[in-house]
Amino acid sequence: MSMPLPSETTPEHAPALDKGRAAFRLVQGLAAELSAGRLSLPSLPEVVLRIQRTLADEDCEAEQIAELIASEPTFAGAILKLGNSVFYRRSGAETTSIVTCIARLGLPMVRSASMHFAMQQMREAEEFRSIRHLLQPEWESGQVCAGVCHSLARKTRRAHPDDMLTLGLVHNIGRIYLISRGAEFGDNDAAVGMNELFDEWHPVVGSAIAESWNLPEQAVQAIAQQTTPDAEQDFAHDINDLLGLAVALAAVRENAEAVAAAASTPAAVRLGVNEAALAAVVEDAREFSELLVY
Repeated sequence: MSMPLPSETTPEHAPALDKGRAAFRLVQGLAAELSAGRLSLPSLPEVVLRIQRTLADEDCEAEQIAELIASEPTFAGAILKLGNSVFYRRSGAETTSIVTCIARLGLPMVRSASMHFAMQQMREAEEFRSIRHLLQPEWESGQVCAGVCHSLARKTRRAHPDDMLTLGLVHNIGRIYLISRGAEFGDNDAAVGMNELFDEWHPVVGSAIAESWNLPEQAVQAIAQQTTPDAEQDFAHDINDLLGLAVALAAVRENAEAVAAAASTPAAVRLGVNEAALAAVVEDAREFSELLVY
């Protein structure tokens, strides 16, 4: 899918940027790489790729997936934690069987959990060690937004909750990528002060990454248009509203008045959620997000 470049921040449209500054050089490089289709994008861990390929096979069996999961102890522990949680265990007893947990979670949730594992691996990558203080807010934002996306989808029934969980996790992957690229210019804090640039570019970069990770087309488009005003969106879908509202709720989740005020936004109105529903979504998301910590 061809992604339009942010017109106001391409070099020829950025007179406010000093050509000697890191911001201008970053924009110049990104514009050239995106235009040529050679942007170097982060890849998923091999075990996640193998799980995704296996899940794509309609004849795959839980035992095959369990074997792959068991090859990564951290991921296996996460699956066991989810499968034994009150969200999925229901009346069943606790188990140490990955196969049983897969049956409880369902394949869509296993796929989403594999993406969460991928994000955790990226978070701990050595290449990000020197800029962890810059990336920490983004990792936290992704995790919180994932919980809200999942809860909001359950409440509205407008999308599969597990698919929305993945979308929430990676909605800001473009910012994570841009911060890491920005730090390449000058010292490790070179990315500080580039927020305006990141705000402009992260949807198009994030959607390119999502596409390279084989996320569904609707998810790719939702990431691409997450900051685009409603009237200017060329791809209208419920998940656009779900993601936009989830991002807004995640940002104000500790402010009850702000959460209530979100009920009057166009997205909330279209989704049919009132103040009470949004308060319940935020509380449910808080509990669910705790399961994503391991």
